[in-house]
Amino acid sequence: MDSIVAEIVKIMKDSKDAISREECIWRYFTDKLSQSVAEALEIIDADVAEKYKQKGYEIARCDWRTIQFHNLIHFFSVTVHVIQN
Repeated sequence: MDSIVAEIVKIMKDSKDAISREECIWRYFTDKLSQSVAEALEIIDADVAEKYKQKGYEIARCDWRTIQFHNLIHFFSVTVHVIQN
């Protein structure tokens, strides 16, 4: 958590005005959110793959997929590693 606060302080200090500060902070949080969602989906996918392995399935390949999130203000993508059997 300290590193996030330090990164936000750096963004605020490095911004030349309020508008650029807001844009940089918004972009920072969007990136952090997309990274967190990607990590969560990869953990869930690995758990599912492990359950299938325990049932005797073999994993044929691992694919990458892009999941797109969107709200009224911003649109962003998360690329996750998906294991297919």
